[in-house]
Amino acid sequence: MTPNLPEQVKNVLAGRTAMGERGYGPIGYPRDPAAMKVLLHWSRRFLAECAWQDDRTRTLFIRKLATYLIRHGYHDDDQIDFTNGTLWFATNPIDLLSKMSFNAAARRREQHLAVLAADHRRIQRDLLRSAMAVPEPPCPVLLQDGHFRLVQFVHPMHLLRAGTSADNCLIQLIAGEELPNPEYWMRIARGEANLFAITSNNSLCAVFSISNGAIREFEYVNPPADILAFLHMVNAELERRYGPIRDELTHVMIDGEMVAAYDIDAPPDDCPDQQPPPCAPRLPPHQHNREK
Repeated sequence: MTPNLPEQVKNVLAGRTAMGERGYGPIGYPRDPAAMKVLLHWSRRFLAECAWQDDRTRTLFIRKLATYLIRHGYHDDDQIDFTNGTLWFATNPIDLLSKMSFNAAARRREQHLAVLAADHRRIQRDLLRSAMAVPEPPCPVLLQDGHFRLVQFVHPMHLLRAGTSADNCLIQLIAGEELPNPEYWMRIARGEANLFAITSNNSLCAVFSISNGAIREFEYVNPPADILAFLHMVNAELERRYGPIRDELTHVMIDGEMVAAYDIDAPPDDCPDQQPPPCAPRLPPHQHNREK
């Protein structure tokens, strides 16, 4: 009968293989239940992720993990290292046969992810520059009422101009050059999000995006007081184009400053006397560091 995972771990700590065969020397692992819980958790994660599993693979992983935990501890602040070491061995089980320690595996995956991230950023920037080489069209106007317009960003230069005007994360400083934020542009290019602006007399008043049927990251940029009536029209126009939109736009005043807010859910049925405030404030997203 195949032993369950706790039995396999106990076998390895006792100096046998995971399946109970004669194996290696015993490991002086702490008797602390919290330590055993961590060992079981990450062993279970390894088994869930590793496509190649046999007695030797299981045994070597448990031994390397147990040795790491003895030397480095088993605290919550090690979650990233636990994840990196476990997933490196799960996707590269051949390394279990080498002298690579669990800590070395965690560093290897950390380096691997850094290389992938650098490649990803380089590809994004190449695609961004290709898109910027296309002649810039005017922003499509989706709605107009008096001096207000609702426009959509469909070109990287639209993001660059809006980001410069709002001094927000629509632009990034890359190698000393201010460019449209590649992450935002790629979300638009892949059809994962739509980015909009509200203007007044061609001056930027607000920027926001829609993704997954909800308004995201709404930010005011020096809006005039009469923008509120236009927001109701914007809500109606967005629903006409995209269907029901969660988190309709509204507003609040905090310390004399207008900030973005969203409708809140009605009170639960068992609290009929509880009335929600007219709107639930949600401040615009914090300013991101544009230096990359």
